[in-house]
Amino acid sequence: MKKISFLVMLLLVASFTFAQVTPATLGQGNYTDWSGNTTTVYGIDFNNDGNLEIAIKDGYDFSGNACGKSSLEYSDSKIQLVIDGDSWDVLRLLNAGDVINSSTATGGYGDGYINDINEISTTASYVGFKYTVSGQSYYSFAKIHREGNNVVWDKVYYNATPNAAITVGANVGIQDRNMENASTTRKVVINGVVYIERNGDLYDFTGRRVK
Repeated sequence: MKKISFLVMLLLVASFTFAQVTPATLGQGNYTDWSGNTTTVYGIDFNNDGNLEIAIKDGYDFSGNACGKSSLEYSDSKIQLVIDGDSWDVLRLLNAGDVINSSTATGGYGDGYINDINEISTTASYVGFKYTVSGQSYYSFAKIHREGNNVVWDKVYYNATPNAAITVGANVGIQDRNMENASTTRKVVINGVVYIERNGDLYDFTGRRVK
């Protein structure tokens, strides 16, 4: 009986340890640029509300190579990229097992680029982000790979625990979210705090239902 109880406890601890690694939405959504113009484009929706925080577009890498889905655009000052050295807008390629936390160098002022598309693996490379909401930081990574001169964005995950580190590649088999499967959602600001209203229920950024 003690062995069974201990096993159950271990499973519960493991489930809570990984439960906060949450899939963001990757796909078509509404993106509002700096001018206030809203269009439907491809990109990343960190809080799964149907509105993209980052638009992903065709363009050029930092080395001048024309390539698909290599350029990032974001109008939210809360977005930061995990950067490569002193380049404030060049994404650093990460490896599985790297940790993104408050000590990780981040930067960016509305755009971001891949340094050189030829440096991206044809199977799995990673880039990272920091998204700050109401003074709380959420760390995220995206799995990408290269097909010819195109960057393919495979998956995006974030740690839903505020200010908690995330280990690159730690997706633990979580079900991905797709735009076509998203519920009816919208952002709600109450007393300066951002919440997500989904199908009449109110959630904080960690996914906890508050009303």
